[in-house]
Amino acid sequence: MFLYLGKKRVRPFIMLLLLLFIIIIIYFYCYCCYYYYANNYYCYYYFQGYTVFYATGTILQWVVPATGAYTISALGAQGCAYSGLAGGLGASMQGVFSLTAGQTLSILVGQQPCATTTSYPGGGGGTFVALGASYTTATPLIVAGGGGGVYSGTAPAACGGQTTQLGSGNSLYQPSAGYGSLSAPCGGGGGGFYSSGGTDTEYSPPGAQGFRQGGAGAVPNPNYASRYTNGGFGGGGTANTEGYCITRGGAGGGYSGGTGNNGAGANFGNGGGSFNGGFLQVNSASYNYGFGFVEIFASTSLVALFAY
Repeated sequence: MFLYLGKKRVRPFIMLLLLLFIIIIIYFYCYCCYYYYANNYYCYYYFQGYTVFYATGTILQWVVPATGAYTISALGAQGCAYSGLAGGLGASMQGVFSLTAGQTLSILVGQQPCATTTSYPGGGGGTFVALGASYTTATPLIVAGGGGGVYSGTAPAACGGQTTQLGSGNSLYQPSAGYGSLSAPCGGGGGGFYSSGGTDTEYSPPGAQGFRQGGAGAVPNPNYASRYTNGGFGGGGTANTEGYCITRGGAGGGYSGGTGNNGAGANFGNGGGSFNGGFLQVNSASYNYGFGFVEIFASTSLVALFAY
């Protein structure tokens, strides 16, 4: 078998070389533009419809422009920290989703309540992407947990946003997956997707709002407000050091809120949980610094098209 280019014959081994060259180009194209696009701006040119959402303190809406496969990355916010330290980092969640033109996504981008403070630090907000025009009834696509506040030392793994559906913290106050942390004696719970965090049972700092309740961060009890920072938008909680309580950092928000404590000493808040309903997932706990954000790509890479 020969390939004819004009009047010239091309031998089979040359055809094989051409085919091998094409396969190599396709491989590196997919490898670059699917797995490493976040750090390689050259690869942005191989995607259509790149959209990024930053923290605004409101729930945003985005209408899907065309039916296809979309890569969505959600990153939770970092918790606040006492002066000179670093709060727990937010989780990073990425997946590919099949979306239909005209569908509306509701997007809440988590806020870091502050970078540093001389007060007891609040927890970072989770970042939520949900299917539906109304956040009160929308269903989760992807959620990245926020990190807890840090008062002293280095944030442990439990303080960062988790990749598991449940946030970190005391098992006595763990909710069902997707809900705000249950009420605890010391520290209001982080907000979840379906419900708000529970109110502190000792000194009444309220839990943070869940996504379906609007996502507002928790505010401290007015009687003690000067000693605490608010939780971040996206279900971040507040600390509580009144009386016998020694919870010096607020919990993070997320798919499930990070929990409060039961009076035992804790120099950090517990991180929020995450959720990923996509395929080709890439998830990392304790990953993101600062405010959260969301990236959406209408992917034309062969990897995503074949998966779709």
